[in-house]
Amino acid sequence: MSPVCTRAAAAASGRPNFLFIAVDDLNDFTGYAAEEPGDFLQVVYPDPAVRARVRRRLTPNLDRLAAQAAPFLRAYCASALCGPSRTSLLTGIAPHVSGYYNHSRHFRLYETLRDAVTLPQQLKAHGYFTTGLGKIFHTARGTVDGPLARDWADARNSWSQWVNHPIGCSGGQPGKYSPPNGGLMQFGPSRLKLEESADWLAADFAA
Repeated sequence: MSPVCTRAAAAASGRPNFLFIAVDDLNDFTGYAAEEPGDFLQVVYPDPAVRARVRRRLTPNLDRLAAQAAPFLRAYCASALCGPSRTSLLTGIAPHVSGYYNHSRHFRLYETLRDAVTLPQQLKAHGYFTTGLGKIFHTARGTVDGPLARDWADARNSWSQWVNHPIGCSGGQPGKYSPPNGGLMQFGPSRLKLEESADWLAADFAA
């Protein structure tokens, strides 16, 4: 999970706060959208009573958040791969225009994305404090040299504050949120306490 938070520099301005949560592989399987036309849960659980019970257990925290917000229910994935999809969402430049289809290079190394203004970058330029952590922008480990080698999050451009924690198949990124019991992607039951996991720490930081 990757939360991105922004807050206005001047609280008295009355401007809204923004919370962006990127969740790999969630699709649209959320309780609050289950009754939207064409939702997949209606196919899997055609009985409304059964579907209602499933909804209450599916994404209760996101449902509570959605009840206080303005859900955007017509978003479409620009790419089947996580990095190009998120980069497209946060720059407004589709992969077929940028040429960014995989994790072989940092997105700023593509000519069409080198000077692109990201959503958090735009907010920061207009007085917002932007902060985040997790996996937002992405590059494969060990494929970038120079100043971009450790700036996979685009921290220099997009964020007032970026909090690193390990990410990737070997948990190779350095940072404050390193779990004490090894990498993030080990198979089998985790011995890590829930309160020490990267997702818990990310959510706690955002809250």
